Amino acid sequence: MYAVVTQFTCKCGSSKRPQEFYLRHGAQLGVTLRYFCHRLQLSVIDGDEYNSGAADPTATIVELRTSDEGEPLLKCAGGSRALEPGTVLINMQNGRAKLPDVVVAGKNETFKFNGGNSTSHFRLMALVMRRDELGRPVPVEPVAAAVSNSFAVKTQRAYNDYHKPAYPHYKDGLTRLRHIGATSADRLMRDPKAWLGKDIPLDCVDNVEVFKKVLEYAETHRHVENKLLELLNMRGKHKHKWDYLRNVLTDKVVYDDNTIRVWCAPDGSGYGLLYHAKQAQVVLDRPAGVVQRVVWPDGVGRVQ
Repeated sequence: MYAVVTQFTCKCGSSKRPQEFYLRHGAQLGVTLRYFCHRLQLSVIDGDEYNSGAADPTATIVELRTSDEGEPLLKCAGGSRALEPGTVLINMQNGRAKLPDVVVAGKNETFKFNGGNSTSHFRLMALVMRRDELGRPVPVEPVAAAVSNSFAVKTQRAYNDYHKPAYPHYKDGLTRLRHIGATSADRLMRDPKAWLGKDIPLDCVDNVEVFKKVLEYAETHRHVENKLLELLNMRGKHKHKWDYLRNVLTDKVVYDDNTIRVWCAPDGSGYGLLYHAKQAQVVLDRPAGVVQRVVWPDGVGRVQ
């Protein structure tokens, strides 16, 4: 996933075949060719339509150069470097090429093409280009197009949400929760009564644990829940965000529970294993010791 107008950066596997390359800013594309004087042309294609397993994969390529409004989708931050809008040219040296500062200028969900169509994924395609007898750029026929893995492009906020933890710590700030931005978090921290009502028994909502108490209070005070939904903009089509938030706060908040756990064998022998825990997660793959249940002279059973 990438944010809109963010430079491409992802893991680089550098395959030796031009049909399979992985992108990384400033890294060499693992494209080794005999055509030393040619250039690579980059463009975005429809990731949903492309099928590498088809009898003719090139027949499934749908290039997405410009939107229905005429806006170029792929741009180079360092300049145009384009034969046509929505394409980027890369010079090759000794059969290899480096990826410049390439960005995608629109979200895949809102980018409209061919009369209003959209796609859930993009792919980046590279073609080896040469000039024909008239000086026009044309693809080099013997070399197949190189197509990247699929990716999605979101807004910066959605991109940030994607990288937030699935299991937040109870002392984390509110912006560590997905779907809560800085503005909503600041309002809840500075004056929650102004936004949720004067009867709410909290003067500051500044971390995950306190926000969890707000949701518990809202469960029995519907007017507070309605105001909270309005503040977070989680009504209607955004209700799934509210459901996700409730699920996280109910079952996935991490606490500083380092209490030692004991597992007792079910065979009645009185023996068992001792385990450490970190933030309520038991370290099951590394037992810390062996325990035994014994009865002391006072008749009370204890584990030692």
